[in-house]
Amino acid sequence: MIMQRHLKLGLLALIAASPVIAGPPVFSLLENSRAKIKLPNYSSAEKRLVFEQASLIINQVYVHKELKLKDFGVNPTPALKMIEENLETSTSYEFHKSMADIFYSFRDKHTLYYLPRPFSCYNNFLPFNLREVLNDQNQSVIAVSSLEDTDTVKRLINKPMQVIPGDILISIDGVPVEEAMKKVMLSSLGANDAAARRGAINELIFKEHTLDFLPEKDRHTLVFKTRLGKTFTEELPWITRADWSCLGKAQGDSSNKSFPAIPKKKERKRIWGGISNEETILHSHIIANQYGDFGYLRLDSFVPEVMNEKEIILKIKNILKNDFAQTDG
Repeated sequence: MIMQRHLKLGLLALIAASPVIAGPPVFSLLENSRAKIKLPNYSSAEKRLVFEQASLIINQVYVHKELKLKDFGVNPTPALKMIEENLETSTSYEFHKSMADIFYSFRDKHTLYYLPRPFSCYNNFLPFNLREVLNDQNQSVIAVSSLEDTDTVKRLINKPMQVIPGDILISIDGVPVEEAMKKVMLSSLGANDAAARRGAINELIFKEHTLDFLPEKDRHTLVFKTRLGKTFTEELPWITRADWSCLGKAQGDSSNKSFPAIPKKKERKRIWGGISNEETILHSHIIANQYGDFGYLRLDSFVPEVMNEKEIILKIKNILKNDFAQTDG
């Protein structure tokens, strides 16, 4: 599905009455789940319908098209032409991948290409989280911030993990971490270098299949460095999380080709602390780095859950005037 703000276009499917799968998320190793995570087959007519909707969005609706062309050199016309020429012969994967790449190139989280169920009912992750930090030499490094070490994950890995929070990631399958990040930068959706970098760190360890395709490998050989400077190697697998509620809806789709409901994209590593407030959609935080202290505001929705709109505006003004008064930006 393509989304431009509240505009939603995509294939519409009738919902048939059928048993709905229910229950908590189910975890497994990607190497055991890969064969089940399939994109539904699209006919030429169905691919053309999606293609025409995407072309309409890009050429007649997307207000930032000229800006993206100026900022990033994005020109979707050649790619759209190639997709159209290959509609009859392209596989469903080739079609969706080509369409997604166009929308990735806009680097715009408000204009996305969502993948269909049941493929989008899964996500995959490596059993640790990463964060960019400064080491003792004031150099930027990518370090382990926490572990995904629940009993379920431990059973799947079937061995104790050597890695601990604070270890620095050096390479993935022999590729230096900075180079590995560059390879996934396109799908990070960051509209500036810093945002793209944060998104790329997330892409190294987490694939949400509403937007992302499957990792190429089932597991990785990772090299880490401890705080004492010792390097070690750890082989860790991708772990699949299946959303049974989503799979139940996919089972109920009469065509089995429906698009997912537009999700609120959640990065599983994002944790905001600092200043608290009574409105659940408004968050504020002060972040210190080598350039100074910077105040950040995050608004999760345009629909307040506690305050009214005027109260939200007053709250933001108060944070800017008082809490952020001594910040550098």
